[in-house]
Amino acid sequence: MKHGGILEINFVSGKVGKDWIIDILADIRAFALKSEMMALSEHLDDAIILAATELERVSQRELVLDGHCDKAGGVSEQSGNE
Repeated sequence: MKHGGILEINFVSGKVGKDWIIDILADIRAFALKSEMMALSEHLDDAIILAATELERVSQRELVLDGHCDKAGGVSEQSGNE
């Protein structure tokens, strides 16, 4: 995607959900299949599964921490001081 594209604008504004990466991988996989790049499309299948697994793991972590994360994903210093 070119710099300044719709995805970048939406990402910066917060309008892109966490599953955007799966959409991108699926688009690349579709291109690979159309171009008869079978090995690449199989690796992208794996990447899509891995991305979904990671997104689920991160979502579960956020639920457990109940918003006590800093932007880097670490637990904030205030989380135990309630």
